[in-house]
Amino acid sequence: MANAPLIEFKALTVLIILVVFIVIPVMVGTYVYRDAVRRKMNATIWALIALLTPFLAGFIVYLIVRHKNKINMSKLRVPTRQIR
Repeated sequence: MANAPLIEFKALTVLIILVVFIVIPVMVGTYVYRDAVRRKMNATIWALIALLTPFLAGFIVYLIVRHKNKINMSKLRVPTRQIR
């Protein structure tokens, strides 16, 4: 029973590693892909850059570059609520 805290510590360590190295990059890649599609940029390339560069460097570069291609808000289909 003395090994129980050690097993819990290892499980927590594995969970943190999964989140940092898998879940966060996938979420960043998904965001970049969807945003690049809306901005009519090459979404696949930007998503791969954001996914494969370490320490979110690709994501930061994308955030700097994307401002050059603004979204035309008039073409977005945003549902409007009717006030009664």
